[in-house]
Amino acid sequence: MNFKHIKDMIGILIVIFMFFIPANVQANQIESKKIISGSSQYINRTLPEGARLDYTKSVQAPIYSASNEVLYSLSDLKSKVQYSMNNRIASFSITYKGDTSNLESDLNNIVSDILSEDDYLNYSYTGYQWGYSGYENNVTINFSFRYLTTKTQESFVDSKVASILGQIIDSSMSDDEKEKSIHDYIVANVKYDTSLTRYSAYNALSEGKTVCQGYALLAFKMLKNAGIQNKIVEGTADNGYESESHAWNLVNLNGKWYHLDCTWDDPVPDIQGRVLYDYYNITDAQIALDHTWNHSSYPSATTIYVVSNDSVSSDFSNYKKWSSSSSVSKDKIWNIKFTKPFDISTINSSNILVLKEYNNGLYAINDIEITYNNANDTISVKPTKGYTLGNTYHLIVTQNILSKDGKAIPKPIILTFSVVN
Repeated sequence: MNFKHIKDMIGILIVIFMFFIPANVQANQIESKKIISGSSQYINRTLPEGARLDYTKSVQAPIYSASNEVLYSLSDLKSKVQYSMNNRIASFSITYKGDTSNLESDLNNIVSDILSEDDYLNYSYTGYQWGYSGYENNVTINFSFRYLTTKTQESFVDSKVASILGQIIDSSMSDDEKEKSIHDYIVANVKYDTSLTRYSAYNALSEGKTVCQGYALLAFKMLKNAGIQNKIVEGTADNGYESESHAWNLVNLNGKWYHLDCTWDDPVPDIQGRVLYDYYNITDAQIALDHTWNHSSYPSATTIYVVSNDSVSSDFSNYKKWSSSSSVSKDKIWNIKFTKPFDISTINSSNILVLKEYNNGLYAINDIEITYNNANDTISVKPTKGYTLGNTYHLIVTQNILSKDGKAIPKPIILTFSVVN
């Protein structure tokens, strides 16, 4: 073999070697990337059982919309999911090239955070699932959600609510007056769906029928759009025959929380135009007579409702009535003895109050002094400036006064008295 042949062979070997280098490096790079995948499915069990059936039947084979969108951060991923849920997009797919080291918990946290920030959305979806596959820091994520309503139906709700609020509310109203108008509209215009097949605010507005879920959703939407902070409460209620799943609202007025249950102010059978106020702006203790819920998950409602003009709106039919007195002096001191020592942190002007009758209304008296003895079993209530001669008053002891072992009195108490000298 001459030198030229040797030279040609070396050239061929070099070409072959150079040709194979990129392929080997590429293979090594692919092998170094870990293939990952994961999935999760969740059914919204806060909804009535019937509302979940459609999800369990239809969620098995979602069709994912194609997307060339590439996201690189969890905040962008959350924004995308939130936008899709608010627009009731059923299924969508994205490419995610961010950190995937804790992707499963990150995805669950993203959806949980979105729902915790929006009660209306939280009680409007029936379930979801997600799944991802690919390589570390480079995966395709498929999301699938099911809702009580479509985007078109939610647009109808938004338009209808805006129209209704424009008719029943004006800028001169206080929040108390706005809330009452909303409560009255819902109770007067919605019927309880005894077929238990309608669950949404859309059903309430388009058909005039829904279950408690729809009442609470509609109240939430209308109150929120009127600028009134409120929450949806999930729990149970005793209808006299059994305890059943139930939903209602908590409303914040003037910095105080109150329970508002439009469903139970609209009992079956429906009577056209009838509006009750048995469950209108009541306390934890009042509604706890037939409702149960996880108290730690919601703000406390411990104040007897007082409207913006300080006139108390409350039904005392469930209160224990002490003997009334018609000859009380203007400096009368009432001593209230309890059978057990009480928790002194619960002794305050929100839990013990005096109401004055005036012009067909009841008004809370602010200048009342409340003290207690060393044994913590007797409370003394007296006026700072004295009662007004000729007026009738009501001393209220609420169930928010607790014993040292955390027990409430069986019923709130009311004592009526008149001042004559």
